[in-house]
Formats: sequence, C-alpha cells, structure tokens
Amino acid sequence: MRMVLATQAVLLQQRNAWAAHEAFAEAVDALTEAIGDMEKAHQRQIARDGATQSKETATSDLGEIAYEVAGATFACADHDGDTALAARVAYGRWEVMSGSYTAIHARCMEIRAAATEVQARLPKYGITAARLRLLKERIDSYARARTRPRERRVETVAVTRALSDALADATRLLKNQLDKLIVQFEATAPHFVAQYRAARWIVNLRGTATPASASEKATAQSTPVVVSDALPAPAMDTLKVA
Repeated sequence: MRMVLATQAVLLQQRNAWAAHEAFAEAVDALTEAIGDMEKAHQRQIARDGATQSKETATSDLGEIAYEVAGATFACADHDGDTALAARVAYGRWEVMSGSYTAIHARCMEIRAAATEVQARLPKYGITAARLRLLKERIDSYARARTRPRERRVETVAVTRALSDALADATRLLKNQLDKLIVQFEATAPHFVAQYRAARWIVNLRGTATPASASEKATAQSTPVVVSDALPAPAMDTLKVA
C-alpha cells in the first residue's frame, strides 16, 4: 500500500516528464482510479469501525444509567419491604450489562418496568421522570447501535474484497504498464526515473519482489519518498486486507 501511494506521489510531482506520452498517461489515470477505489474501501472500513465504536459507547452509556436506576429502585423497595420488587433489580454494576445482547436488553427493560411501578416514590431516591426517560432513550440507542454478527461478517468480506481487488489492479498497472514504459524516460528525465524506482523499491523492503541491483538499492536509500496526499500517512497503517 505504501509503495503504491509513494509511486503515485512521484508520478503526480513529475507530470511534466510523462504527460506527452499517451500510453503512460493512460496508465497513470488508471492507477489513480484504482487508488480511488482503495480510498473508498478505506472509508468503508472507517464507517465499519465507527459503528463498532458507537455500539461500545451505547453499551457503556446504558450500563451507567441502568445501574443507577436499579440501585435507587432496590433501595426504595428495601425501604418499603417489597422483596419481590427488590429481587427484580438486584444487580451489581457488572451484572447489569453481562451476557448476550438479548439478555442485556431484556434486563434493562425489566429494570425500567420495575422503576416505573414506583416512579412516584423514586424522586426521593434521586431518580426523576427525566432519568427514567433517559434510561428509555439509552435502551433504544443500544438497540439501534447493535449490528448483527452476520451483517458485520458480510461487510467485512465485502470491504476486504474491494480493497484487495483495488490493490491488485494498482499493482498490475505498475508492473505491466508503468514499469515497462519508464525506461523510455531514462535519457530525458533521469531524476524522474530515479524517484520512480525508489518509490517502487519500497515493495522490495518487505521481501515481496525480486532483489534490485546495487545501484537501485543506493538510489532507493538516497532518494526521499513523498507520500501521496490521497490518504493521510497515519491512515495507511489502518488499511487492512485481511
């Protein structure tokens, strides 16, 4: 991924060197399109990860208010000697949100139902009608934020395939088109060729290509590689094909 983006950066910087070469220009355009597809897949990854974060936040928020309401309702029931009501809300902090989604949702709904039965007496224990409404809102948010496992697996497969295909297209264009045509610029634009090969050398650093010559290694080590603006540098580490 870094190699593709670094190579694109060199190509864009040295546009004057190759713009008049029709086939080379077409290959660069196709490479840019493939990188665009990679960006789209990356955005889908961000959205998927964001959904996971939303679920975690909704779970944490619900646990906080559910435990608060359960505790106040228990105290009220205990004061009134209502053992049946107390048993319905007798949960520790971690017990409230333990178990499956179905169990958590049912438990929080039962806590809300129990509290509603003694709602008139709960303000004395710190639970107002507004707090009960907040509990209901967070139960609803928890339900909305939850993504079923099957849906997550389908999205993961789709994103992985899209990113893998786009990366394969970009690599093919580099290997079968641009690498073959770059030699034509050795005499007219040697600095461009050196930068291009340095960017392409990044792939060899991971042992995924044939070893370069000593001169190519020296060029790669001495020529700075500029990362493309297409994706922020930190984001590249988060792009996954797995």
